[in-house]
Amino acid sequence: MTSLARLLWPSSPAEAVAELARVGASEPWPGPAGPAPRIGRPRRRDAGPVALKVPPGFPAGVTDRFTSSPCRLLGTAGRGWILCGPLDTIHDRLAEAVATGTPEGSDDPVAAALSALRFGAGLEVPPVWDMVGHPLDLTGRTLLMAVVNVTPDSFYAGSRQRGTEMLEHTLERAVEEGADLIDIGGESTRPGAEPLPVADELDRVMPAVERAVGTGLPVSIDTRREKVARAALAAGASVVNDVSAGSDEPDLLTAAAEAGAGLVLMHRRGASTVMQDDPRYDDLMGEVTDFLAERVRAARSAGVAPGRIAVDPGLGFGKRRRHNFELYRRMAELHGLGYPLLVGPSRKRHTSGPADRPAEERLMGTAAACALLAWQGVQILRVHDVGEMRRVLETADEIRGAIVEDRVS
Repeated sequence: MTSLARLLWPSSPAEAVAELARVGASEPWPGPAGPAPRIGRPRRRDAGPVALKVPPGFPAGVTDRFTSSPCRLLGTAGRGWILCGPLDTIHDRLAEAVATGTPEGSDDPVAAALSALRFGAGLEVPPVWDMVGHPLDLTGRTLLMAVVNVTPDSFYAGSRQRGTEMLEHTLERAVEEGADLIDIGGESTRPGAEPLPVADELDRVMPAVERAVGTGLPVSIDTRREKVARAALAAGASVVNDVSAGSDEPDLLTAAAEAGAGLVLMHRRGASTVMQDDPRYDDLMGEVTDFLAERVRAARSAGVAPGRIAVDPGLGFGKRRRHNFELYRRMAELHGLGYPLLVGPSRKRHTSGPADRPAEERLMGTAAACALLAWQGVQILRVHDVGEMRRVLETADEIRGAIVEDRVS
């Protein structure tokens, strides 16, 4: 059973029925279905109805505030509740509960629910992703992280860098095509990949990090090893992107904190060698949310400033095809965590379509995935094809209102 409050945006009757069943309610779904587009700027409090799920043990004195019109309280004691009603009403009643004696602090479930509501509904948004030397503005267009793999066994052969000349050309092209930051990885994390010795990972990534730093863009080191993170940060990298979210080597979190680096915490179920061995979830969105929140707490306990953290739901990492697609449809729920979302859909198997095309033929599927994620306000997308995805996002961002040009077209 999940423990955090979050907004619910079920995108189908089946998803809505499942959410009602989790709190022991059997009536028709009264809340919104599917999120409105996120434009990257705070929304108005009169934006419409919402459904806020709160965990078991939520104070009865607070839930009593939602038993009268225009709100509805769904669920049963011990299984949690779903608060349905106008955004402004639910917001004000939670705020009143916090102000009239509810214990303050990050462990207070009512204050946490109010925060999840504010970030989830877009009343509050992370304005900047901070990192040493390269703060990134999150309030406008969708940002692109360019994937630069120095692995000989990356799942997408087109991303493998073979020699210094190819690496330099790839970096130059990423800059020219509009990348906002560059992600250097030396250990394959594809399903079934075996761990790489640390010394080999260092030999692969350090020359690439040093050249990438020379582009002037912020550089991310894609690693789960503390030693590799420290070396890359000392060489000028600004971000640590850890597929294990600090679970494999907790001291990596301390390394990021000490350097003032940005930190990406990703959801993954199991190591690469076993993560695709029949993964299952009782409550996908709740379990992903709880995992990421727990890893955020670990990072903050290690000294990482909250403004330096981004979270990644880990598409394809311990997920079945249907799990990936539910994440796409309900990605906006993860905004309630209050941290920037960084998502990597690029050329993954689930973008191949029913024909299950190889990675080399997944460009158009990736374009569709990026447009859908941008629509839900994902702030950073990790991609192999920067130029093509920049063109996709120029249109997607303009449609959703993140870029506004008043001209005849």
